[in-house]
Amino acid sequence: MMKCLCPDCSNTVELQEPSSEEKGGFTPCPECSQKVWLNRENFALRAYKKDWKVFCSHCGEEVGPDYFCQSCHALFPDYWVVQKKKPAQRVSHDKGFSFSFERKAKAVRQETFDFSEDEEAAVSKSGGRKKIVYALLAIVLISVLGAGFVLYQGMAKETAFNESFVKTLYVIKMSQSMVDNKLKKVIEQQTPLDKADISSLNSSIKEVDMVKGLIIDESGSRSSDISMLNNFYQKYVDLYDLARTAAGTEPDLPDKIERIHSEIQKAEGRLKAGMSEGLREEIQAKVLRYPPLKSLS
Repeated sequence: MMKCLCPDCSNTVELQEPSSEEKGGFTPCPECSQKVWLNRENFALRAYKKDWKVFCSHCGEEVGPDYFCQSCHALFPDYWVVQKKKPAQRVSHDKGFSFSFERKAKAVRQETFDFSEDEEAAVSKSGGRKKIVYALLAIVLISVLGAGFVLYQGMAKETAFNESFVKTLYVIKMSQSMVDNKLKKVIEQQTPLDKADISSLNSSIKEVDMVKGLIIDESGSRSSDISMLNNFYQKYVDLYDLARTAAGTEPDLPDKIERIHSEIQKAEGRLKAGMSEGLREEIQAKVLRYPPLKSLS
């Protein structure tokens, strides 16, 4: 049994596969009882226009224009053709064909030229070879276009990843600079941050988290870059937490700030040394726009 769309009633039904896959056959639709023509064909014949939709021979789902089945991912799958009528067959000749003409001379004589069955078969075979060549060319073209589309999608995702990654680095660096200014104020005044300063810090880290959330790595191939970024981000969070909770009177507060700055510099150094070439190029291209990233270029 195979699942398909009935060309008469348009319902999704299961039809019994004909016993002879080469010639196909009629089978009744279980919904409308109308007999429909069902035939299995090779992927190479997809280059020719069909009267109705075609369905994958592996899973029964409708086959689109791709060179593989979108449902079961079978490459170059055979498919079932479902039509209301049996497709027209090529008319064959049993005895060859002939033509004649008359030539006037002293006596009129009729000459007839006959093509033998072998010669006709040769002509038919030549035409069949052309169809196969055209079908193969169509397959190659579809494959090249499909590969090109996949490559284009991969490049677009790579570009989007690099852009969002570099923008996240920039926002972290800018937010870190603001946190440093708030900590300087805490030390100088020896008082905790007021509500306005705390609100400013919270807004800043929310922006960092929002931009960081735009980094998408569907393939998992950039896990190393993301891991180093997360480490760098966590050191920034440590500095942020210190600024929010510092009272300003702790005698070891400058030492805590210096220790976190040292960890931030180490995380930034590992990030700079281990980042991918695409990220390096993106930073160099954006360093004039994002001056705080100069230390990473």
